Amino acid sequence: MPSRHLPAVAAVLLLAACAAAPVVHTDPCNVETAYEAGYNDAREDRAMAGAAFAATCAEERRIAVQASYRGGYQAGEAARAAAAPAVVPPHPGPRGFFCEVSPRGNPYSALGRSNDEARIKVIALCEQKEDPFFCKNPRCRPAE
Repeated sequence: MPSRHLPAVAAVLLLAACAAAPVVHTDPCNVETAYEAGYNDAREDRAMAGAAFAATCAEERRIAVQASYRGGYQAGEAARAAAAPAVVPPHPGPRGFFCEVSPRGNPYSALGRSNDEARIKVIALCEQKEDPFFCKNPRCRPAE
């Protein structure tokens, strides 16, 4: 490989490494951060922080952050009770999850409260009219 291509290859590798890096939320007034903190507090059997967690947040964010923390704490308690592995599930967003698949250009989509629920719904919808082989890999993301 000629040396003039090395900077381009290095840039591509750097971008790929950055894309694969996990997202770390550090803003305590972010609902995803609050959910993760609540989940981890419950998993580690710490007392619920609740209102104290969002005390420094702006008034308009405080209620959403407190609710997100509480939701994460409840999910963490359930996971601890079931002795589930310590993996923080993604915050579902205010409307759950959205999945879509487009076999042969025919679009199918579904909403669900969880990623798995939305995935199952869109696959079932797709398989009603398409060959199941083409419905196996829907793209999912938090609903907006």
